[in-house]
Amino acid sequence: MEGAAMDRREALTVRVSVNLLARARAARAERESLNDVIVQALDREARRREGLRAVQDIVAARERITTESGPQPDSTALIRELREGRQRDGWRHPLPR
Repeated sequence: MEGAAMDRREALTVRVSVNLLARARAARAERESLNDVIVQALDREARRREGLRAVQDIVAARERITTESGPQPDSTALIRELREGRQRDGWRHPLPR
């Protein structure tokens, strides 16, 4: 919560259950305002949802690529061969071991 986003604030009315409000008040630090608790919780939730959206976008892109080009072969064996310096089509790793 840094920068220009925190400089300007907008008033907001929120209706919450009496129980939730009591829990929030009890959970806050001694010198922490309830407003700060709510702003921090809202920031965490916004970040969580942005992360979830990014994961969903990655999964959708992965599915689209698989649909368009078919499943890709497992490259684990190839990577191990290259790490061990084995030749593949006459190619050797350029760095000496």
